Amino acid sequence: MSKQVRYNNETRKLETNHNAWLSDYELYVLEEALTIRIAQATATRNKCGIPADDMARDINQNIQAMRSIAEKFGMKIII
Repeated sequence: MSKQVRYNNETRKLETNHNAWLSDYELYVLEEALTIRIAQATATRNKCGIPADDMARDINQNIQAMRSIAEKFGMKIII
């Protein structure tokens, strides 16, 4: 996800912040979805006995990607 610039007609300013593009409800739904997906992926990883530091595995790469998306939006997901 690269940062893009867009013009906000309401504030008449250019915005580069992703959070400004989403409503509070949309951010809440995104946070809930990411939390659930990360929890499911972590449970699958633990069930299969894959170590968390093995970044060659797809499951760990997916978890890291979801965490980086959460960080871009300023979310704190603790799992």
